[in-house]
Amino acid sequence: MKPERMLNYFLIVLSLFPAWPSNACVCSDFEMLPEVSEKHLDESSYQLFTGKIIGIETLTEPLYPDTTGLSDYQKTQSRSFQLITISVIRSYGSQITTDTIRIATGMGVPDCGITFFKKKKKYLFTVGTKEANKAYFWTSICLPNRELKHAKSEIEFIENNR
Repeated sequence: MKPERMLNYFLIVLSLFPAWPSNACVCSDFEMLPEVSEKHLDESSYQLFTGKIIGIETLTEPLYPDTTGLSDYQKTQSRSFQLITISVIRSYGSQITTDTIRIATGMGVPDCGITFFKKKKKYLFTVGTKEANKAYFWTSICLPNRELKHAKSEIEFIENNR
């Protein structure tokens, strides 16, 4: 078969399938896993801490059972998510006052979640400030989360600017 004829068949077949809408993650600053900056030091919006993962659960119950009035991002969080239990090493914020906390995140890039695989790894975590009616802090790939061994400059920045 001639290449031109194959291309025509391919284009016909391709036209039979409609384009599907994308639910890809888009961070507000268009930067995934950014560096810690001045805005992350604002305790009314974010909490920074170091900790060790001691538990990872995958939950299929909705994080937001009623999606009425939610943003597209929050609607993606109404599906499965990970619930990470963390032993806090050091808190740089006023809301993290216990030795152990739980944070929620999505399941991967389409919903801006971070997929944590291993327990016992230590991280610098950045979480959104916990809302009074929510059970968990939250985090995503749009926030500066780092394995602790790669977070030296971020820790120095936090300590020098707090």
